[in-house]
Amino acid sequence: MNAKQLFAGVVCGWLATSNAASAQVQHLVSQAAFSQAVLGQQEAAQDRRTVDELLRQARAAMKQGNVPLATKLVERAEAMDVKGGGLLRGLGDSPEKVRRDLTKLSAALGTQPTPPVTAANMPVPLNSGQMIQNPYLAQPQDGVNLGAPLQYQAAPNQPLPVQAAAPQRPHPQVAECLRLMAQAKMQLDRGDVNSANVLAKQAYEMRIPDEAFGPNDPRPWMLVLEIERSVRQQAGATIANQPLADPGVAPAVYSTNGTANAYVQPAAALQPTGPVGQLAQAEPGSDDLGDPFAADDPSLPDVTGRPIESASELMQLGEDALRQRDTERAKTLFQQAWQLESQLDPAARQRLQDHLQLLRTPPSTEDDDTPKLTAGEQQLVRRFVTEVGREQAAARRLLDEDPRKAWDRLKELRDQVADSELPETAREQLLVRINNSINETEEFIARNRVRIEQAEQNQAVTEQIDLDRVRQLEVSDELAKLVDEFNTLMDQERFAEAIMISKKAEELGGDNEVIESMKWKSRFAQRFVTGMSIRERMEQGVVDALTDVDRAAIPWSEKNLMEFPEGNDPRYWRDLITRRERGLKAGQRMPTETEIEIQRSL
Repeated sequence: MNAKQLFAGVVCGWLATSNAASAQVQHLVSQAAFSQAVLGQQEAAQDRRTVDELLRQARAAMKQGNVPLATKLVERAEAMDVKGGGLLRGLGDSPEKVRRDLTKLSAALGTQPTPPVTAANMPVPLNSGQMIQNPYLAQPQDGVNLGAPLQYQAAPNQPLPVQAAAPQRPHPQVAECLRLMAQAKMQLDRGDVNSANVLAKQAYEMRIPDEAFGPNDPRPWMLVLEIERSVRQQAGATIANQPLADPGVAPAVYSTNGTANAYVQPAAALQPTGPVGQLAQAEPGSDDLGDPFAADDPSLPDVTGRPIESASELMQLGEDALRQRDTERAKTLFQQAWQLESQLDPAARQRLQDHLQLLRTPPSTEDDDTPKLTAGEQQLVRRFVTEVGREQAAARRLLDEDPRKAWDRLKELRDQVADSELPETAREQLLVRINNSINETEEFIARNRVRIEQAEQNQAVTEQIDLDRVRQLEVSDELAKLVDEFNTLMDQERFAEAIMISKKAEELGGDNEVIESMKWKSRFAQRFVTGMSIRERMEQGVVDALTDVDRAAIPWSEKNLMEFPEGNDPRYWRDLITRRERGLKAGQRMPTETEIEIQRSL
């Protein structure tokens, strides 16, 4: 009976333990499922925030009219395949809505949007940790810092990073330019293309650099491009063949390679036609302008004979080749330098662009009335254009340090160009460029006149201090030499000469303590010596007088009642007679000729 009870107790204990373990396992499983659900919700929320950021950037690009960038951003949002849920699913923004609005914008601008991403054309996602370079962050028209290092991101499920903007200095005319562009946009929306073109031209001629605008502000050249597109659409012609109604304003042309917006041809208002334009502009009417900053052959030949990784060195070699009239080698070197253009400062980068545009000489057209230049004239024009660009860059660098010197350099440059043997048209175009730089410099001087005058006064004071310091050093050296000479004369008791040296030292600077000491010391020494001489003479006179008194006490002897000097020496008497006769002769007058004859006859 006890064994049965023991067995029943063991079985009951085992059953209780098994039930407790099963309950604990079920609790752990439920907790793991709950954690996975929470993590999944967090990842989904993170992806949704990333998609929202991409859609926001796409909307901003659409506002600027940058259809390619907006298309790329929408494709990235579609590739993440994030679906909204809940009651607010239809209220927020979505890739479908942005794609629909992008299609409408593309139709209005006359461009063909990229089709939405599907399972067939979806790009292959990158591996974990693989990085790609985002080419849509540092665009010239976005107003960002092109010199800053490019940022990288993990694709495709990471938010688009924002590149640090360059420090900008507010331009005083940005607000007026934005107001003119807003009015031009309003007139363009109303269909008044001519008024919009006039307002856009006014904004464009203000010559405000892109760096002065904000990241989301429109640019004048973008508005000019939009007006040109509207004019061509109204005329029913293609973009490549129909110019603007006003040929004085032509937009800049950008590369269409889809990876970066690089300048190919600057605006016509900045790049003249004629002989200089023949050397700088692309062929008119060409549908494919290409990229003059890229090499004709992807594999550039090595013309240096050694590996060079410095853009500035390549640029220097190219300029040397230009001076040697080796244009092909110069073009190759400039193209190699353009591949490393991120190493250059803005001024050097602009000079490199000028070289590449000048070396891209377009073929002449039959209907071009511009006079053709000979090879020698082209070489002369190139040389002057390069020199003008270099001097303008140097003047811009001097503008903050010494504006008046920059103005003088531009004046000298204008005189050199005016006196040169350039063709008339080329000389006039270069003079226009130089005059524009002179006007900009004068405006800068007028705006900063107070600061410039204060800087000039400070510079004058600094120069005077330097001159005084140099003069003080020269006086100190000269005074040291005079002090040595003075001490030597004092040791030799040549006090009169020492006084002259002290007066000479006083002419160098009368406030010097050393000079005062020399002056008083020399005078005191001379006066002391004079006093000593007088006392010695006084003593000698007293001695002589007392000696005479003692000598007068000598009595006379009756034997020698008369005593002649010198002890009755006959030579003394002979000298006395001679002196007496010489005195008598000196007192007689000269005889006349008659008296001489009478004296002879006797």
